[in-house]
Amino acid sequence: MNVSYERCAGTELLTRDGRRILDFLSGYCVHNAGHNHPRIIAALQDELDRRGPAMLQSHVPELAGELARRLIDLAGGGLDKVFFASSGSEGVEAAIKFARAHTRREGLLYAEDAFHGLTCGALSLMGGSTWSEGFGPMLAGTESVRFGDLEGLRSRLATRKFAAFIVEPIQSEAGICVPESNYLREAQALCRKYGALLVLDEVQTGLYRTGSFLAAHQFHVEPDMVVLAKALSGGLVPVGAVLMSNEIYDSVYSSLRRALIHTSTFSENGLAMRAGLATLDVLEDERLGTRALEMGDLLRNLLRQSLSRFEMV
Repeated sequence: MNVSYERCAGTELLTRDGRRILDFLSGYCVHNAGHNHPRIIAALQDELDRRGPAMLQSHVPELAGELARRLIDLAGGGLDKVFFASSGSEGVEAAIKFARAHTRREGLLYAEDAFHGLTCGALSLMGGSTWSEGFGPMLAGTESVRFGDLEGLRSRLATRKFAAFIVEPIQSEAGICVPESNYLREAQALCRKYGALLVLDEVQTGLYRTGSFLAAHQFHVEPDMVVLAKALSGGLVPVGAVLMSNEIYDSVYSSLRRALIHTSTFSENGLAMRAGLATLDVLEDERLGTRALEMGDLLRNLLRQSLSRFEMV
């Protein structure tokens, strides 16, 4: 926590005293394309040089539409609309509001040991953790269920009081907890049976981090909403996105009077949108999803070999 870095490029961090450090953390999990990728920086510079319209009222930003279309095409599974935010936490806040508006229910169900962000609504989906000490009371109507516990999930959803089950496909801050292969598929079926939305927080798992564009694709599920952020801009500017179905979007923005019912000042700014498009280009052109799968398998196998002599591992 006391290191000062001078420069960063690719996978390496350069300290003031000249040391080169390999970044295994990807910053705050934002550098899926590496630090300061030249193509993303060039795209940002082009956008600044263009001097285009920014944060104007009654303006339809074409770049936002272009990025939304790319995200929808990559995500598939009935996700038709995108709300852009400025962070993952802000995206989770939007998902909470949209789920309540669509279902007309108040309750929110989340997994124990989750991490969804540190704004008030997102923090309410993390239980009585140290993150919330001194900041209560949190949102009313939230309840937890053990991650991977389908019977516990069933019993709570059967009350039909929950608007959504909001969950990370792979729990990150809890220690990279990977669920059983059928967990999310069964969770999706339960949500549909009892009228709750399945919201996947893919802020840390999305954008090819698990090999596919969404971790949802690995588990063969089609969530009602997906939250993306962090790596969407190559780690260079704040950005977030909530992908959802037409039905959910239309239930929120249901009339001209409600056209601005949920907005964010910087959510569709040109720099974020341009960075998002450039980041997707890099991730796809350099086949970084495939690379993530290959390197993941390699590292996992090497770790298993080196740790096999320890009976407690």
